[in-house]
Amino acid sequence: LPRQFNGQAADGGQARRGGGSCAIWTGRNRFAVLDKAQQQILIKDLSNQTTKTIKTPVVAESIFAGPGSQILLATATSVVLFDIQTRQTLGEISASPVKYVVWSSDMSTVALLCKHTVTLASKQLEQLCQIHETIRIKSAVWDDSGVLLYSTLNHVKFALPQGDSGIIRTIDNPVYLVRVQGGDLHCLDREGGVQVLKIDPTEYRFKLALVHRNYEEVVTIIRNSNLVGQSIIAYLQKNGYPEIALHFVRDDTARFELALECGNMDIALETAKAIDKPAYWDKLGQEALRRGHVQVVELAYQRVRAYDKLSFLYSITGNTDKLVKMQKIAIARDDPQSRLQGSLYLGDVEDRVRVLRESGQLS
Repeated sequence: LPRQFNGQAADGGQARRGGGSCAIWTGRNRFAVLDKAQQQILIKDLSNQTTKTIKTPVVAESIFAGPGSQILLATATSVVLFDIQTRQTLGEISASPVKYVVWSSDMSTVALLCKHTVTLASKQLEQLCQIHETIRIKSAVWDDSGVLLYSTLNHVKFALPQGDSGIIRTIDNPVYLVRVQGGDLHCLDREGGVQVLKIDPTEYRFKLALVHRNYEEVVTIIRNSNLVGQSIIAYLQKNGYPEIALHFVRDDTARFELALECGNMDIALETAKAIDKPAYWDKLGQEALRRGHVQVVELAYQRVRAYDKLSFLYSITGNTDKLVKMQKIAIARDDPQSRLQGSLYLGDVEDRVRVLRESGQLS
């Protein structure tokens, strides 16, 4: 078809035929044909005349389009990136026999679709991730944001270049994806009819925003969607985003653990007060001490009545006024061990002798 096509074939249009295993466009007015028997790539013009013949560097089963003058040669075990102008091999990636190839809109990422495998790679054929499916893969299309959507026999799924994948929706009959625009997925059914499926892109956009550390979009998605559940919380914890998971969790115990993991001592203290159990105060004190939050450590020790730890804390922070108070508490508790320890911290020799005399330690 001509570049400016108005819906009607031009007068005098003539179809031309030729031999070959497969053909791809390599420019506006030329295309490449694979001669599988001779293992040659034939470059032809619009009149179907061969203008150049190139020997394939590998035993190619099929060819696919690539960026610029580059094409992809698919072998039985790999895919080779080949430049038909310089006749050089630019890259290679291991893959099962490839059925389809789908490039992103900016030609920066490519999806190699095999029978049960999706391989995502850069334009230099550096592997980004590989996803295995038990059911045959039918088709794929790239979202404008850089997420691959692909279909199997009964699912539409997504795959991020970083390796995350998931189910978008189930389908009753197989479809072949053509284009995705927002929440509309345009596809063809087996009868050739056009269908528009409604999808919810929230989950994969949320995960993509996390990968790109676009926290403004992450917060916006959290506030404006129903993306809440144990699976999302588990995903955030597993992938190192506990501070984001805090926005989802309402259970005090879970919030406490997440707050400790991401070092949010304010929320950890708030949830520890709500739970108010010695084990949680003790855990809070240990983590706060490790992070240098002295006031939180002090409060945690006070709640569990860890008097010896409190005395030591006041000693290393130089808080002699509170050390004196701890001595008074030790006297009220009739605890000679704590009194002796406090007198050592304070350097009070007279009190130390008094404690030893009262305890019968005269020698």
